[in-house]
Amino acid sequence: LSEPRILSLSLSKRIKPRMELLLERGCDPADVFSIALLSQKKAEEFCLQCYFCREFELSQKQADRLLRKVLVDKQSRSCLQQKVEYLLPNAFGESRKKMKDAILKNPSMLKQSLDQTIKPRVEVLQLLRSVGFNVTEHCPLLSMRNSEF
Repeated sequence: LSEPRILSLSLSKRIKPRMELLLERGCDPADVFSIALLSQKKAEEFCLQCYFCREFELSQKQADRLLRKVLVDKQSRSCLQQKVEYLLPNAFGESRKKMKDAILKNPSMLKQSLDQTIKPRVEVLQLLRSVGFNVTEHCPLLSMRNSEF
């Protein structure tokens, strides 16, 4: 056992909720030993890091750097994943490579409000595509400040 302190934790109050979090986020259940002693916030960040590593083939260092840049405010961790899950099909046509390149180049796009900024801008992207514009560079449009848009 790599961490004997885990044996002193409550099964129902700590271990089970952490296991549920791992399973809900698609993480390896064996990671329960890694997150059982972490705060809820840190456990959610661990799962987000695993998500970015798994879904976008980021290195652990890249995922950690991305999260440090994006989670500077009190943005909920599940909200960040919702943004990614919205952007992937709607702005990047399910291309994980395009989205990976975009979020590494300009992570500020993930700081924007999903309903107030991201969705309206994606609608503009889709409108431009529908009338024949070849919109291939998403970053500037998705990461601009509202005053620049």
